[in-house]
Amino acid sequence: MRLRTLVRLAAAFVVLGVTAATAAWVWRMSGGRVPTALAGWMPDTLLPAARDDRAALARVLDGRLPAAPDPGVEMFRKARESLALGEVPEARVMLDTVVNVFPTSAGAAEARRILGELNLDEILTPEVMEGKRLHTVRAGESLPAIADAHRSTVDLILHLNSRMSQGGLRAGEKLVVMPLDFRVVVDTGRAAVSLWQGTRFICEYPVRHLGVAKPRARVLTTIASRSAEHHGQRARPGTAAHRTATKVIRLAKPALRLQSSDGGDEPPGNAVVLDGPDMEEIHLLLRVGNEAEIR
Repeated sequence: MRLRTLVRLAAAFVVLGVTAATAAWVWRMSGGRVPTALAGWMPDTLLPAARDDRAALARVLDGRLPAAPDPGVEMFRKARESLALGEVPEARVMLDTVVNVFPTSAGAAEARRILGELNLDEILTPEVMEGKRLHTVRAGESLPAIADAHRSTVDLILHLNSRMSQGGLRAGEKLVVMPLDFRVVVDTGRAAVSLWQGTRFICEYPVRHLGVAKPRARVLTTIASRSAEHHGQRARPGTAAHRTATKVIRLAKPALRLQSSDGGDEPPGNAVVLDGPDMEEIHLLLRVGNEAEIR
C-alpha cells in the first residue's frame, strides 16, 4: 500500500472521529435530540430516535445553550433544609454565602431576610453575650455616661436590660452593654437600607420613600445626629413620648435623613422613609459617628 493511501485512510479516520465527537456534543447539549439538518452527514448509529428537532440545532448554532443553574438558589435551598433540621450554624454560613457571593441570585432577597432575622435575634437579646459585655455601675454614674463609655446608646442599654426609664440606677448593678460599630448603607438602586459590621451583612430593610438620587460614585459619610421627635419636640429615651416618637437619623454629608413615616404630610425631599418598626430597629442599632454609605 502506498504512503499516500495510508495518509488518506488516516485522515478519513480522523474526520470520522471528529464527526462522532461533534454529534455526541450536539446530542448532549440539545437534550438528547439531534436535528434533521445534521442527519444527512451523521452516521445512523450516532442518531437517536428523534431526528427532527430543528430548534435544538438553532439554539446550539446561535450560542443559546441551556442556562446554567443558579448556584445561589441551590445554596439557599440547602440552607432552608438545614434550618428545618435545626442546624442553624450551618444554615447561617450558607445564607451568608448567598448574600455575599451570589447577591444577584433569585434566592438572595429571601436569604437576606432570613439571615437578618437570625442576626437580630442574637444581637437584640441579652441571652446571647457575643459582642456584649457587663458593666458594673459606679456611684453617681448615669446611663448617658455609660453609653458614651461603651460607644453605645441609652436606647440600646434600656432595651438589653429591660428597663423602662433611666432612673433607679444602683451602685454595683450589672448592666449588659454592647458597642455599636455598625455601618449603614443606603442602596438607591434596590431601594433598601442595610446594616453591616465590617464585611458581615447584618440585616436589610425596604425603603418606602427614597428622597435621594443614585450618586455617580458611592458617597462615604457618617451619622451626624439621631433623635426621637414627638410633636416637634425631642423626646428623651425612656419616656412614653420617646416610645411613640418619629425616629430620625441625619447624615453629615449630604444632608440626608432616615426616618419613619409619621402618617402626616409628605416627607421632605431629602428623606429616606422606612416602616415604623424597621426604623425603630435601625435607630436602636446606630449611634452618632457610625459610618454611612450611599450607593
